[in-house]
Amino acid sequence: MPLLEAVEMTPTNKNFSVATAFMRNEQGTTYIWVLKQIKHLYVSSTMSTSNKSIINDGEPIVTITDRESRLIPVIEDVFSKSYHMLCRRHIDQNMKIWQLSSSMAPGTN
Repeated sequence: MPLLEAVEMTPTNKNFSVATAFMRNEQGTTYIWVLKQIKHLYVSSTMSTSNKSIINDGEPIVTITDRESRLIPVIEDVFSKSYHMLCRRHIDQNMKIWQLSSSMAPGTN
């Protein structure tokens, strides 16, 4: 059962969980539903706070994900004002895997 967790960072670099969702599957329609629920939380908190630097019209300023191919277009649709970035840890892991696989490829030394 896939898990999606939304985490925020405070101005003092502390993380806290905004939402956690166990999803039926990793299909686009499921991601749309989950992200719209999270967006509703952001819109609600925008109305009750004066700190607009963290929340951009009901959207996070930045979203960071792994390279989940079905999630990325949904983020760009639901959080259209948010910048999307890839997680550095996942990029580093992918580079290590790529280096190992290319060094083991036939014809390489």
